[in-house]
Amino acid sequence: MSVKAWLAMALAAGVTGAGIASLVRSLGNTRPGDSGRLRALIVLHDVARAGFWFGLAAFFTAYALADDPDAARGILIVPLALAGVRLLTAQALARSLPPD
Repeated sequence: MSVKAWLAMALAAGVTGAGIASLVRSLGNTRPGDSGRLRALIVLHDVARAGFWFGLAAFFTAYALADDPDAARGILIVPLALAGVRLLTAQALARSLPPD
């Protein structure tokens, strides 16, 4: 493996760690008094955050292992789509939460 491939694999490992940390942290943030809609939005937002990191890890892994690294660019749509999901759920959450 080349130096670029090792670097990509190291980045993938680091980003996977960030995804696991994000998932574990979001599992501890439950509030039983919220409505079902609000809890569903929070779960979707948290899953999109963790999925974003796992999508980046998949991109770096594919980049490191592919014979043609340009072929791995298609995987970038996953983290971009999950970033859009996070944006939309954050907007819906901001509208759903009661004012302070």
